[in-house]
Amino acid sequence: MNTRKIRLSAMVALLLVSLCILTARFAMAQSAWPTNYFAPYSFQPDSESNLVGLSQQTGTKFYTLAFIINSTSTPCQASWNATEPIGSWMQARISALQAAGGDVSASFGGASGTEVADSCATLSSLEAQYHSVITTYNLTHLDFDIEGKTLANKAGNKLRNQAIAALQAQAAAHGRQLAVSYTLSVNVTGLPQNEINLLQDAIHDGVNISVVNIMTMDYYSKNAPGNQMGQNAIKAAKSTIKQLQSLYPWKSTSQLWTMLGLTPMIGVNDDPKEIFTLQDAQTVLSFAERKNIAELSFWDVQRDHQCNQGQKPPNHCTGVTQQPYQYDQTFAPFTTW
Repeated sequence: MNTRKIRLSAMVALLLVSLCILTARFAMAQSAWPTNYFAPYSFQPDSESNLVGLSQQTGTKFYTLAFIINSTSTPCQASWNATEPIGSWMQARISALQAAGGDVSASFGGASGTEVADSCATLSSLEAQYHSVITTYNLTHLDFDIEGKTLANKAGNKLRNQAIAALQAQAAAHGRQLAVSYTLSVNVTGLPQNEINLLQDAIHDGVNISVVNIMTMDYYSKNAPGNQMGQNAIKAAKSTIKQLQSLYPWKSTSQLWTMLGLTPMIGVNDDPKEIFTLQDAQTVLSFAERKNIAELSFWDVQRDHQCNQGQKPPNHCTGVTQQPYQYDQTFAPFTTW
């Protein structure tokens, strides 16, 4: 009888140790993202995409995957670039990267297609779509690139805000994190009014915005000389911080800087007069480190190479003289734990 008790006690002790190990591993998984991180956008259009291979080539462990939008065939159905279903081959790619110590933020929206919130008719159906992405890929970070017609859809914006706030509350109730970034167009003078309105509405609806990620690109403005893209990004960042002071009057300036993300377009922009050079990248990196901003990114890692014969920027390459992944390697030191 005593022997059985001893064995039972040993088994209980072993179970407790195992539980502690699992709890610790869960905690590590939930705190895997660095304090300041570089997470370039990666356009993952098909099953040939290999995140682990990309990480090994670049040395970068964190990516912002673009884009999740609504399926062209089914209303209120999240999909990759309107064609590939959630799960499938992408689940294996993300899981492999996570197992290798990296992670992704799934980016909803973008300049093309229909954002899921603009297709779903009810809050519960939209929540279900966002929740499916979170659980399928075991994510703690989501990005919402809201621009163009999506930005103008007030009903969709309201539904999205409510869904995000509800999911963040659910995550917190289970001891999990759901960090949300809003990626927005910007001028050197700051965020346009529609983008400000979007942030105001999100705050009002209870969204905890971790990062306001400004797209420091495609200004199409005489106030933003195309040969000064690094300085343009700095001006846009400083202007945005002043606006955030009005949106978050209870936060200090240093706290607001830790909410900011900067995302240039490397090399030649859609406006061909605007060229974000490797020197601009170094300028932005130094500024980001001084200000202790939250995130550096760029569009996009698949373009981070010199143009080969027949290739033209900005869709397939940078249009500048460079080594493969040289922009990536310039920004990589920003990631700190």
